[in-house]
Amino acid sequence: MRSMLTDILNETRLLNSDLFDMTSLSVNLPAINIVEDEKEFKVEMAAPGFSKKDFKVKIENDTLIISAEKKEEQKEENKEFKRREFNYSSFERAFALPESINEDNINAQYNDGILKLTLPKVAGARRKSKEISIG
Repeated sequence: MRSMLTDILNETRLLNSDLFDMTSLSVNLPAINIVEDEKEFKVEMAAPGFSKKDFKVKIENDTLIISAEKKEEQKEENKEFKRREFNYSSFERAFALPESINEDNINAQYNDGILKLTLPKVAGARRKSKEISIG
């Protein structure tokens, strides 16, 4: 004779084997590569699964802010659900910009899961150097 609790546990295991898997709640920020040469900075961000419209790239207070948000929900009408899933993904990364960046000519493209930004430098701009005394 099977108990009702056994039936519930077996049904739950079949429908949701990752019910208590806390690793699925971890936060993953997209990986970034930043390359600098004498003319520009190039930023590459690996963010597969998003579309171009999901991204927002802006500059606030000399900070480059890259964010994305994606919402997906699968709806099936007129059904009795035992399990219904939706997906929500978002992130935000911020980077302080050096004074040498020409903010008016920043270029961004998203192709094949990679967001690429080109941040040109102002012609003739040089990094300031300063010696810091140790007390």
